[in-house]
Formats: sequence, structure tokens, C-alpha cells
Amino acid sequence: MIKNYNNKQIRIIKISKDYIKKAEIFKASTHHESKYFLSSWPGTSENIQLRKILNLKVSLLDNLIAFTKTQFIDFRFSSLNKTIPQVLKKRFKNLVITWLVSNEDFKKGKFYDRYFNMYAKDNLETLWIVLCDNKLIQIPKVREKNVILIREEFSNFFVTFAKIFYNFFKFSSKKNSNKLAISILDEVFKRITDHQVKNVILPYEAQPFQNYIFYNIHKYFPKINTYGCLHGLMPALPTIYIKRNGSPQKIIANGKTQKEILIKYLGWKTEEVKVLPSTRFFKKDKTLINQKILLSMHFSNSKLILSTLANYLKSCKNFSLPVMKIRNHPAMKKSKKHNLLAKKINFILQNNKQKFSEKVKKNISIFIGDTAGILEALERGLKVVHICSEPLFESFQKKIWKHLEVIRIDPNLFMYILKRRSMHVFMSNKKYKNLTKWIKA
Repeated sequence: MIKNYNNKQIRIIKISKDYIKKAEIFKASTHHESKYFLSSWPGTSENIQLRKILNLKVSLLDNLIAFTKTQFIDFRFSSLNKTIPQVLKKRFKNLVITWLVSNEDFKKGKFYDRYFNMYAKDNLETLWIVLCDNKLIQIPKVREKNVILIREEFSNFFVTFAKIFYNFFKFSSKKNSNKLAISILDEVFKRITDHQVKNVILPYEAQPFQNYIFYNIHKYFPKINTYGCLHGLMPALPTIYIKRNGSPQKIIANGKTQKEILIKYLGWKTEEVKVLPSTRFFKKDKTLINQKILLSMHFSNSKLILSTLANYLKSCKNFSLPVMKIRNHPAMKKSKKHNLLAKKINFILQNNKQKFSEKVKKNISIFIGDTAGILEALERGLKVVHICSEPLFESFQKKIWKHLEVIRIDPNLFMYILKRRSMHVFMSNKKYKNLTKWIKA
């Protein structure tokens, strides 16, 4: 019998909200402690914590893996290496805390923010604090007077492991994750004070260190306006975005459905949510996801995924599908787990060649795991097939996502149909060059 996850997902959100609310009554630091970052992403320590508060079974091995992952993240941070221009503009209206994604983000010495799709040079009223945690990225010379570049430095593997080992045998729950947030906060406070900043803006993922920064800004600079911009799309089960101490004063969504969910289920007030055109998704952009089998950043149970894909292809008529290619998640290109799954998927495709034809021009994508890219694909007119390793956490359900029609083909296989276009992603016809103008749009 196929289970219905509609009410179960609603219950998960309610339990998560109650868990955070109760913790805040007892003065818990829900704004920065990782145990309150309740993620739907399978295989993560945050998802283990969510399972625990739901009284779902968690194996000893999963607990150990989750503990090790969390500790590694907590203790790997060592220090910050700052690159600050010799001359900074006297005053800035806005301060943005963002990330350096790749070497391509500095084009001819000019910083280009991939989250907002804007050049710093076109936003001279904005100070950009750019964080980098990727050792492979070459740090350029900062020539712009409104860009501060900060690279995270990490302890070597053996030092980090020694700290984890010590912490484990001390039976300590002491966290080190605040170090990054505290170090960044020192820089943020300095710039707010020196440059009379009015607005602090983040591409927002509700990460503990982001909420920690917002929490302290609200505490020490109550007149500062804080904005959390949802640069991407919400996951199917958006528990990470539950309103809490340390959430930004205003959250900027890029779709009406996102606003509805934030208000109805996640504790945000109507006046705290603003819908603006997406700075990442544009109507005229060529889609890179059509006729692809896309791996998400997080998935579990590869065996189940492979068997579900094989059964789906078996049910398809011969020569009914276009030739499809596998696309790994950009951040997981070096992941052995992801590359092994891609290899096995390719083997299944080779064994089902008769299902594909170059003459078929269908717009279709197959998504694997927990991914919000499904919403973009639907808004671009693609047929979407979704293979879930854990449908309770990964699948879109129509009680939360009321503008979707959900068709469940088998226990781990879903298809989605849009009831209304342009509800999930507000795609613009133009790119905004100026951050201030975009926020006021």
C-alpha cells in the first residue's frame, strides 16, 4: 500500500516549530546551535536530529557518522585570512555577506556575485564581504574599494581528527562552530560602525552562522534593517526556514508559493515576507536541465534509487524517451558516492537503449534525491520524474505545495504537474544591476 505523506509532512513542520519554540522559552540558542537546524536532507547530521525529535529510528552507525561529520565541521575551522583594500569608501548604505563560488567570480579583477547576479562595481553604495571556503579557488588581488575578501583557513586533517577524538572521549558536546560566525561578526560590527551601514543583506539559507550574525546585529544595532534573500528554491519539506530568534527582519522570496508557505506553515508574518523577481532564474535563460538525469547534493540508499529507475524505464514504451545524459551536482563532482551512482545509472541506461531515440524531442528531466530544481524545471515547461530515496523528506506534497498536482507512480517515484504557472519562481525578463533598486522593486 502506498503511503500518503501529506499530513505527515504537515505534522513534521508542527513538531519542528514546537521544538524550536519550547527551546526558546528555556533561552536556548536556536539561532546558532546546529541541533536546531532541522534539515530534510538525507544523510546529514541535521536530518538525524530531525529524525530524533520525530521519534524515528536512528541506527547507532548513523548516529556515529552524524556525530563525526558535525564534529569535523565544528573543529576544522582555524582562522580567517582577510584581504582588505587600502582605501575603503567612507560610507556604505548596504553591507552584503556573500560567498566566492569559483575562480570565475572575479572577472578582470571585478567581483561578480553569483547569488545576486550583480557586479560590485555597479553597487558602490554597497560593501561586499565575500567569504571563501574552497582551497582550490585562487584569491585575486582586490582592487575594488567596496570589496573585502575573507578566506577561511582550516586545521589539517590530523589536528582536526585529534580535536574530534578528544571531544568524543571527554563526552563533550562543546561546539566550535561559533568561531567562524564570531570572526565574521567582528568584521561586520566594525564596518557597520565605521561606515554607518543601514541595511545588512545575505543570500539566505537559514544556516546557524547566518542566524547568529542577524541575532547579534538585532541585539547591538536595533536600527539596522536585515534582509535574508532566498537565492534558490525551497526544498520540498522546508523546515530549515522556520522563523526563530536570529531570523532576518525581512525575508525575500522569489515566488508567491514560497510566501504562502512561509506565512502559513513556518511562522512568518505577512509584513515580514516580500516577493521579488529572482536574481538567479530568468525567462530567457537556456535551460541546462532538459533531457537530463540530475543527481542532488543529498541522497541515500543508492540501491533503492537504481531499482526504482530501472523499473521506471521498464514501464516506458520502446523509443518513447529522448536520449538522456547524467548530470552530477556541481558541488559533488569529486564525491565518490555520487560518481559511483552516476556510473551505475549509466549502466542501466546502456541496458535500456531501446527506450531512447534521438528522434524524440520530449522536454523531460529525471531528478534524484532531495532537490528544489524540480520547481525550476516545471516552471520552464519540462515534464518531471522524481526518484526519492526517502519520500517523507524529499517528495513534494500538494497540501504544502497547493499549486502542484502530485502523481505517485510507485512508493519512490513521483510525477508533478503545475496547476498555475509562475507561482513557484518569479522569473524576470531582465537582470538587475543594482541591489538597492532590486530590493525596492
